[in-house]
Amino acid sequence: YILTLSDTPEHTMLRILPLDEKCREYNRKYILPVGYEQNNLFLCNWSEDDFGDLDFYDLFDRFYPMMHSQPVPYICLLYTSSLHFSSKGKIRSIVCSGVSLNVNI
Repeated sequence: YILTLSDTPEHTMLRILPLDEKCREYNRKYILPVGYEQNNLFLCNWSEDDFGDLDFYDLFDRFYPMMHSQPVPYICLLYTSSLHFSSKGKIRSIVCSGVSLNVNI
């Protein structure tokens, strides 16, 4: 409402500069293999001391195919909100090796 009553332009142009080669290299090495789809690794604040809102089940789903060159062999049962693995050690080994964490899950 205030915008329509003022002399402020309704459109703004932004110029986005290309990334330098070092940033492109980091992007290829760290961001592209995991991506943003179906995980929150790069979307939430976390550290090695405080995992915040990291979703380890989603990370497992992303890292398992990368490490084993095959799809995740586990399926989620319909109408359940959790997936139970036969071994917590498997989750730990996959997720921690993908993110270099040392945790007790």
